Amino acid sequence: MVQKFLFISDLHVGTIFPYLIDQQTGISARSLDLISPLNQLYDYIKHKDDLFTIFIAGDLYDKVNPNPNHRKLVIEQFKKLARLAKIHVIGGNHDTPRELHRACSLDELGLIENVVIHRNIEAFSIGNVGFLLMPFIRPSYVAQLLSETLGKEMPVENRDEIIFEEIKKKIDEVIGEIKDCEKKIAVTHYFIKGMKYDSGYEFGKNEFMFSQEFFSGFDAVFAGHVHKPQTFQNVTVIGSPEIITLSEIGQKKRFIEMDADAIITEIPTMFRKHVVLHLEYAGESSIQMNDKIREILKGKKVRNAVVIVKVRCKLNERQAILANLDYTAFNGAFYVHSPVFENVDELQETAVGEQLMENSDEGNFLSYFEHVISQDTELDDGLKEEIKRKGLEIIKEVELEEEDT
Repeated sequence: MVQKFLFISDLHVGTIFPYLIDQQTGISARSLDLISPLNQLYDYIKHKDDLFTIFIAGDLYDKVNPNPNHRKLVIEQFKKLARLAKIHVIGGNHDTPRELHRACSLDELGLIENVVIHRNIEAFSIGNVGFLLMPFIRPSYVAQLLSETLGKEMPVENRDEIIFEEIKKKIDEVIGEIKDCEKKIAVTHYFIKGMKYDSGYEFGKNEFMFSQEFFSGFDAVFAGHVHKPQTFQNVTVIGSPEIITLSEIGQKKRFIEMDADAIITEIPTMFRKHVVLHLEYAGESSIQMNDKIREILKGKKVRNAVVIVKVRCKLNERQAILANLDYTAFNGAFYVHSPVFENVDELQETAVGEQLMENSDEGNFLSYFEHVISQDTELDDGLKEEIKRKGLEIIKEVELEEEDT
């Protein structure tokens, strides 16, 4: 038997979709797509004679404690997989609580034979291959532990540096266990400098960011967290195996296989097709709008696809469009996504950025949106400017209230 390792990440099982819901289980048919990669793993290895170990690099679940029916389906899949392979699951930012000692739904999977849950930094070897597992640990939790140890609050000025050094100290402690291994592999749910990401929520404020140099002593690094699959230097960002957000349309989806010689193979996953419709709103009634969409889908011969409707409209027409679309009316589509608006408006917002930067508080507000909102490809530029304008109005209102008091 040949030892092989499989890596998958960011399934986000338990993501809620408000359509095509089974009345008995309360689960949307679309939600089952996110569990499908586990079955694809099973199908991939069930007829092979190799010895497999599976690593899930974080965010198996979308929440710390998802719907029990979602968990039941995952448990069933894990019991099947665990008869064929050892499974190691590391905690992600979505599926583990802020404090490590608190229980979560991942823990119940550890009761299954051949399944190990890792919520703290650990190292171990399989044959001549050493593994460093780095689950997501929140900086605030490390700060809390340090404060308890020191008996005082953490200093503000260099808090992040102290916390990061503590994490690296922990890694240095455990990495000694694999120092004599022929190959060294890291599996992490942390952000690594050089990762490219499309959606603003994937990298949160005050997260740890590791340098590429930190992993220079490893033959390979397999990272979760970011959904966009990519490779740079010795880092392989696995990516999500199913499209989770609109920004992922067009990306390759996969899991990764590696043998004991650190030779990497990409295994494509099957995921649901996404179709984007571009419409121009011209004051149609709900019947007319839905008929228009049905005709387009009929012409495209869409079957069992996720359909995203992009509507070009004026800002004051958005609510009318939302009211018009009937998401259960399209027989050929698997479901229709809420509209993404491509706004056309007479108002010019070009001065918004300059106004926001005049004041430090407003400047912070703008920086926030540049970090988060600008990364979100689901929002067109007109809507981003509208959000900024509304934010500016709120800031001004707060200032007036303070002056009045």
